[in-house]
Amino acid sequence: LRATTDFENELQMAQMNALLFTGDTETVFFMTDPQCSFISSSLIKEVASLGGSIDELVPPYVAKRIKEIKHLVRAAREDGVTDIPVPEYKFGEVAVDSIYLTKDEISRFSKADLTGLTGSYEIARDLFLVGVYAGQRVSDYNSVSADQIVTDEDGRMYITFYQKKTHKEVTVPVRKPLREILAKYNNNLPTLSEPTINLCIKEIGKRAKINDIIEYTSTKGGVEHIVKAPKYKLITTHTARRTFATLAYLDGMDSMDIRRVTGHSSERILSKYIKSTAHDTARMMARKSHYWD
Repeated sequence: LRATTDFENELQMAQMNALLFTGDTETVFFMTDPQCSFISSSLIKEVASLGGSIDELVPPYVAKRIKEIKHLVRAAREDGVTDIPVPEYKFGEVAVDSIYLTKDEISRFSKADLTGLTGSYEIARDLFLVGVYAGQRVSDYNSVSADQIVTDEDGRMYITFYQKKTHKEVTVPVRKPLREILAKYNNNLPTLSEPTINLCIKEIGKRAKINDIIEYTSTKGGVEHIVKAPKYKLITTHTARRTFATLAYLDGMDSMDIRRVTGHSSERILSKYIKSTAHDTARMMARKSHYWD
């Protein structure tokens, strides 16, 4: 069980099985591996404050910095320094190194055969595609209701999001595929836990044959390793937002308009989300200007 929502669903199934197969069926629940579950930052802080290792719970950069600070404080105390001033130090940044889906991959993802899977997979796919078409975080696209949607006199539909992380209000035009998803649920989207969505969309990506091999760097035990994995294994809820930003950019949408949708405060932050290759960018430039003719 990854979350309480899993327990609620499985509990009903277990009770039904007990009624249908009296005396022949027993259900045992196991908690998920921590790597596949959500762990709150408050719990991580508590573990760290008690001296526990959090290397596997935070990004490598964060773990490294915490070790450096602990070493500094320990050395200072050994030298008899108890009042340690905090220097004005600006930490470096870790580049966002994640994937996005191409238009062809989105098409295959949306049409993938889900035969044999539970209804949660279809819901997870629809929610993920809402993120792709609307450019929002999972906390925002996982809870869309009819009162967020308006239609103007020209018949154009819009969704207004109140972004939970930044507290910004953004309004997004509704594309045809997004309109179809909203209509499917009468403009009130269902909700799934983020771990559940992540699990489901990876399986859907596998069925959609989104299996290009991606090479990336992983740090374990303080040692960097080059890891290769099929692309579908790297799909997460945030891939939807990154996909929107990248495809909008490659289609020639003005970066200011992209920021109006995503809510990013600066070009610098937005640039981390645009994952286009140099070739993709060159093609976009050639389409936008006659200079290259």
